[in-house]
Amino acid sequence: MSGDSPRQSSADRASPLAPIGRVSFTAAPPSELRSGLVGFVCCDLAGLVRLDGIAVRRTLGGELRLSFPSRRDRAGREHHVVRPLDSEAREAIETSVFEALRLPDQEAER
Repeated sequence: MSGDSPRQSSADRASPLAPIGRVSFTAAPPSELRSGLVGFVCCDLAGLVRLDGIAVRRTLGGELRLSFPSRRDRAGREHHVVRPLDSEAREAIETSVFEALRLPDQEAER
C-alpha cells in the first residue's frame, strides 16, 4: 500500500469524531513548566487505539494545546507518529481531552 493516497477532507470522514476515552494525565516536573510543558496525556481512541505521549503545552498567549508525538530521523526531518488530519480534528480532540480532564476552556489552571 502506497503512502501517496489522497487526503480526505473533513466532509469525507465519518462523523462525529470517534469517541475518546480513558484519558489520563501526568503532570510535568516543575523544572519543565517554564518551557510551557504542563504534562502528558494518554487516551483511547474509539476503544481501538491507545494514544500515549501527547504533550499538554501552554502557549505564550496562555492557551492550552496538545502537541502530538513525533521523531526525527538522522537527517533531522520530523516524522509525526500520530497527528490530527486538520485543524477541525485537532480542535475536536483537544475539546474531548480537556473536557475529560475537567479543563473545559483553555484558560483553565492558569
